Amino acid sequence: MKKVNFKVNGKTCVVPAGVSALSALMEMGESVYAPCGGGGRCGKCKIRLEGKLSPLDQIELSRLSPSELSNGVRLACRAILTGDAEAFIDSDKFGGVTEGRRGEVELSPLAPGGVGVAVDIGTTTVAVYFYDLKTGKLNLPLSFANPQSSYGGDVI
Repeated sequence: MKKVNFKVNGKTCVVPAGVSALSALMEMGESVYAPCGGGGRCGKCKIRLEGKLSPLDQIELSRLSPSELSNGVRLACRAILTGDAEAFIDSDKFGGVTEGRRGEVELSPLAPGGVGVAVDIGTTTVAVYFYDLKTGKLNLPLSFANPQSSYGGDVI
């Protein structure tokens, strides 16, 4: 079986030729928004790709704008790696909502260091909040794409 080099964000992985860019990215632990789970139905797994890839198919041609096509954007689920290739992922695309309303909470600084952590695991975004349990002040909100979002946007 022929192997190819696939590069993204400074990392290179060797994968079998014939796999989709989405599959290779998932194997590398990269998050790509693919709410239909890679079925090609939603057209939302758009990334810029360069290298040896399958020709554009009808689904890609129907879901990508002329501007996207001229800039090397492909649907990660439809672009098949036929040789060495590289993906360029816009990590800002995966920023999630980390703000909300908090009800009244009785503070109890029993944790060592008086730090509390709250985690919101959403379908597309994981948000982590670090609180000072003495003052109730939010010290550091952090969010990142849920790695499982590549499998689809429906948790049911």
